[in-house]
Amino acid sequence: MWLTLWALLAGDDEARRVDPDRPTITNSTATVPRGAVQIEAGVDAQVYGRADHDEFLVATPLVVRIGLHERVELRVFDGDPVRWGLGQAAVRQQQEISIGAKILLVERDSRTKTSFGLQPQLLPVPPLGPASFWAPLPALVLLLTVEPGEWNFSVNAGVKTAPADTGRCCEISDLFAVSVARTLADQRLRLWGEAYARLDFPHTELAELAGDGGLMVHLHPRVALDAGVLVGRARRTLVVAILAGLSVRFGGR
Repeated sequence: MWLTLWALLAGDDEARRVDPDRPTITNSTATVPRGAVQIEAGVDAQVYGRADHDEFLVATPLVVRIGLHERVELRVFDGDPVRWGLGQAAVRQQQEISIGAKILLVERDSRTKTSFGLQPQLLPVPPLGPASFWAPLPALVLLLTVEPGEWNFSVNAGVKTAPADTGRCCEISDLFAVSVARTLADQRLRLWGEAYARLDFPHTELAELAGDGGLMVHLHPRVALDAGVLVGRARRTLVVAILAGLSVRFGGR
């Protein structure tokens, strides 16, 4: 099995380095190469703080990204399928999953590479959750990435819908996020930091405000490990979480 896996990964030292969206909330405009399948999985363990409605303090975020075109990728299981399937509640963005896409709309590569994109999503309501209906709810995130040299600045702004506390449709969340990253050691290392906020309506409540940062290590052009720490407030409760994950790309270039 290990030989088969290594055969799928080896033989392409010149391949474009894997560029995961995890573990940050902020996503860049980068898409996976056409014909590639990229799996990003991790653990988000809340080690301090327990806000109201938190049913479980360990999340297992996952996303499978499939390159359909050099500017378009399909995204499935984007979130925590385990918590979503069990209908477990969380005050942070841990329990949802989505099916969607990332679309690179505009890319200008002059002195400073700048790109714009969209990330449309459908968020299915969990069948075991408290919602009294079952339907995919829409979400849309705008993406902006600026890359001066070895730096990467990404900004996201979006809107998501979710079941209301009554179990009926719908509440709306606004998301604002910004991240900065710096690659080192011939792009084998990446330092990153992020801040994001989520506002819930109609309560007009700052539901989540957090910052996180950490390190990503590329073991191979197609394999990356990441580790980080998150500190923030969720529903007026201070929380601290440890983030860790693995990203692997198969196929493509």
